[in-house]
Amino acid sequence: MRVSRVVMSTAAAIALAAVPAVSAHAQKVSPSVDFGVRAGLAVPFSDLSNAVNSGFTVGGTAQITAPAWPVAVRGAVDFTSYGAKVGSGSLRDLGFTVDALLPLSPMGPAPYLVGGIGIHHLSSSNGGNSENDFGFGIGAGYKWSLSSMTAYLEAKYQYVSATGSSWNSLPITFGLTF
Repeated sequence: MRVSRVVMSTAAAIALAAVPAVSAHAQKVSPSVDFGVRAGLAVPFSDLSNAVNSGFTVGGTAQITAPAWPVAVRGAVDFTSYGAKVGSGSLRDLGFTVDALLPLSPMGPAPYLVGGIGIHHLSSSNGGNSENDFGFGIGAGYKWSLSSMTAYLEAKYQYVSATGSSWNSLPITFGLTF
């Protein structure tokens, strides 16, 4: 019985000593998970702009932020739709992405850089071919607090390697995390 208390006390002391020191500006001592929603304008570029007009994007996010990490990690699911320039119908992108967010200021309202990778399901509302393709994105944003939520404005260049061409776009989104 006494040996197990000594072992437990020693293990607890080692665990406490192993916790990384948190800088003075960090307000949270454990990782936090925030969920969010976002919506905005999607501007097509390159091959994509020849076939479609600007469209809209909506999505949901889950973000993990830990004080000892230099970046936050965000997972997102986004639906984007572009109206066809010729005829009726639309081209759609259902994207599943993982991004790293690097804050450029440790506290308060702050700009940040964002970049990541994802899988995109590209399809047409006219029943044409659909496909799953790899993509990446890079951009920047600005976040600020709204009492119990955080708001952000973000622009992120998206490149999706589609069969025979590429989908290049610039989603400009407004989001809320809570």
